[in-house]
Amino acid sequence: MAVLTNPTEEYIDEEKRVSQVYMALKKAEELFYKQKSRVQVIKEGDSNTSFFHKTVKVKTQRQQIIRMLNEQGEVTTDIKEIGEVAVEFYTKLIGTKDLNVEQHYVGFYQDLLKHKLSVDEQALLMSGISRAQVKQAFLKLEKDKAPGHDGFPAKFFTTHWDIVGGKLRR
Repeated sequence: MAVLTNPTEEYIDEEKRVSQVYMALKKAEELFYKQKSRVQVIKEGDSNTSFFHKTVKVKTQRQQIIRMLNEQGEVTTDIKEIGEVAVEFYTKLIGTKDLNVEQHYVGFYQDLLKHKLSVDEQALLMSGISRAQVKQAFLKLEKDKAPGHDGFPAKFFTTHWDIVGGKLRR
């Protein structure tokens, strides 16, 4: 408000600076929700609306198991029972011995063992991966897709490659 009552050059510059910081933060927030919601059709210039927040909320709800059918055909909504039903199902599934499936895999692995790598293929596998190859792979990634297990989207790494590229471990 001081800029209105006493419009000095100092106040005008300060208002411009604060306005630029505000706009940068607003854009960063908008990009955060865009990446989080994985909506590719929305352009970065769209305003940060309730649409972003609703999309994130719906996605979170879709990733939750809220009911499950048990072996008796009954629906359970209790989170503890859902866990027990899932554990019981997969324990029985893994513990079952289906010889047809097993024979299928035996044949598959026998076919794999028939193929041997050439000397050149072996050398290529043993040569390792160069930093240039890693950078090239990062640059090919979709920039605004979901973040990786570290919480950062590919755009972060490609934008700041000069900083993070040198920090990669072998």
